[in-house]
Amino acid sequence: MSSTQNRRSSLSANQSLERLVRIVSIVLVFLLVVFSAFYYWDRYIHVGDMSPVELGINHLERAVQENPDDPGIRLSLVQYYLENKDYSTALEQTQQVLSAYPDNVGALFLSGMAFTKLGRHQEAIQSLEKFASLRRDPENPQMDKVLEACLYFLGENYLELNNTPAAIQALTEAIGLDPTDADARYLLGRAYAGAGEHKLAIQSYEDAVRFVPDFPEAYHSLAESYSALSMSAYIPYAQGMEAYSNQEYPLARQNLQQAVEGLSQYAPAFLGLALTYERLGESQLALESLKRALELDPGNILATTTLERIQTGSK
Repeated sequence: MSSTQNRRSSLSANQSLERLVRIVSIVLVFLLVVFSAFYYWDRYIHVGDMSPVELGINHLERAVQENPDDPGIRLSLVQYYLENKDYSTALEQTQQVLSAYPDNVGALFLSGMAFTKLGRHQEAIQSLEKFASLRRDPENPQMDKVLEACLYFLGENYLELNNTPAAIQALTEAIGLDPTDADARYLLGRAYAGAGEHKLAIQSYEDAVRFVPDFPEAYHSLAESYSALSMSAYIPYAQGMEAYSNQEYPLARQNLQQAVEGLSQYAPAFLGLALTYERLGESQLALESLKRALELDPGNILATTTLERIQTGSK
């Protein structure tokens, strides 16, 4: 495996873990779960006078031993295990909650996360589908970050099982709740590509990089879909932007210079080349490429802000 592939694999794993931690925190902030007289505790609800993070895992485990029937404390412990990559123990705790409260939405979601990280995709789907069915509110459709997160991970698990129709359905619903989710758009592109729908895949990848301009996996997949459709002129653009995203700026410059020669009317190629020139300290060349990008796409916000930044810095 090449060093670039190693970096891509490491980056993808880190991004996946960061997303998991971020989403678990969202769940613990936004979900309020009722059982009898108990409300679901999130990470900012304290055991005694301290948060779960402050208490540490030993104190949380002691709190569970002292209050074995309190699902809130147990789920706070699950969060700690997930953040520390102890997915098996996290799963054991969620299963204990679910054995007493089968419709506990917090436990369903967190068990889905644990199953996902353990590669037990079918079981993850079962937990997440049940969570989604309980969480949806057809009469009040609105941006719901917790449901959107669930649908994202559902799409990821369906994709791992090569169930592309189900992945497309889940990810499309997720994007409907949060159109800015670049990760979901990237996964949707992968699902379309897996179904042989490369035009739709390209659209999804292009949407993803509009929100995250340095998204190496999206550019790598974009190059594959361009190749599948024999769009050879666009491949150097995607390869150049992948190199840019991996901070391989001389390689990015080489590919993007080739791209603009063949794509004289394609603004993203000029913008990518400008960003690369900026990184290489070639401000004048960056300004020239930015001006061309804005001629082709006057409303491009990234091109505008980059132009202003370079002009301000050169004064």
